Amino acid sequence: MPTYSYRCPSCGPFDVRVPMSALREQVPCRVCSAPSARVFQAPYLASGHSAVNRAIQRAEASAEDPQVVHDLPGKRADRRPSPPRDPRHASLPRW
Repeated sequence: MPTYSYRCPSCGPFDVRVPMSALREQVPCRVCSAPSARVFQAPYLASGHSAVNRAIQRAEASAEDPQVVHDLPGKRADRRPSPPRDPRHASLPRW
């Protein structure tokens, strides 16, 4: 059940837990029964997905001492790409 924040003009802020279907823009204050307007705040976000958390932790760990990459992953630098199979490519210049 979500928690909504309201602010009473005389008593201050308070929270109300109600179903989304019963949400109202104004509710009576619990102390003085004055009409209290809803206050919008940043949403409460619980811990995110574990893969995202691991990526964030890796990025934070490497912020001071980043890893240096010398080659493309999964490829060797001394290996030339295979020639294209399309015969029209044979007339193109080589590098």
